[in-house]
Order: sequence, then C-alpha cells, then structure tokens
Amino acid sequence: MSAIGKWGIPGPGFGSHVLAIAVKIVPKVGVISLLAIKIPELKTEDLYVASVNNTVDIYAQVLGRMRGAQKGQEVDLALQNLDLDTGKPVRPGTYPLTDETYAQLLDRLTSRPERPIPAEVRQNIFDFYANPDGPNSTKKKTAEWQRIQSELVTLRDMATTPQVSREQARQQP
Repeated sequence: MSAIGKWGIPGPGFGSHVLAIAVKIVPKVGVISLLAIKIPELKTEDLYVASVNNTVDIYAQVLGRMRGAQKGQEVDLALQNLDLDTGKPVRPGTYPLTDETYAQLLDRLTSRPERPIPAEVRQNIFDFYANPDGPNSTKKKTAEWQRIQSELVTLRDMATTPQVSREQARQQP
C-alpha cells in the first residue's frame, strides 16, 4: 500500500519505483533512447516561463477587479476569451488544442438538444466557426468536420437561456 500524499492522493507504489529504477539503469540506445530524460532547451523554457507569467498577470488583474466588486464598485468581471497558453485571442486554426476543445464543447452541447444553453456560449461557438473556409485543424479529419457542420445546424435550433443582468445576478442567493 502506498502512502497518502499531501492532497489525499496515493503516492507512487512499489511498481512505480521499480519502473523508475529500470528506466534509469537501462542504456539509452535504439528505441529505448526515447526514455532518456531530456532537459528543455532554453527557448522552450523561456516560452514556458512567459506562458506562466502571462497567466499569473491575467489572474492578478481578475483578482483586482473582484476586490473592486467586493467594495461595491460596478465592475465587469467578464473574462477575455484568451488562449492561456499563448496569451492571444482564441482563433480557429492557430492552436490545434483550441480547435479540438471547441469541437468537444459543440459535441457535448448538441448531445442534448432539448437543454437550453446560454446565448453568449452559442454565439461564441458560431463566431469561432463563422468562416467555414478558414483554417481549422479539425478539417483534416473529414468525418469529424462533417459532424461539426451537422452539430452547428443542431446548435442553431437549440433554445437559449435568457441573459441574466448584473442586478438579477446580485439578487440570486
């Protein structure tokens, strides 16, 4: 039985330790060379640090706005639709993971077409897929792209929830 870690998650067991030792001892030649631990290049490390710093900066801005809202100031707490890995606005075709995430969101939302969805979410998805001739990594998978086009039709016909004003949101428990 492995020890329970800091957050109540079991730590690595005996098998994990044996595997780690084996990976360390086995010579890194041929196909096994893929197991060799590679130190990130300076450029990769710089990109990672810049990404983390950008995320921390955005988070600090949001927290600052929330502090203002707690003091009774009228504050817009809406988050920008940014890719937190790059810090740039979300656009189709610029980051494959974004394209996949939008496709998964669309699939989940349209799996239950009887359920109303927020109008802002629906509009955001339509904006993302507004240009069918534009770049999008999911186009490389013909069946998936056809499914997305079909799901966009379903999304168009789905009911939306009414937009809640700030005053209404404050009155809710």
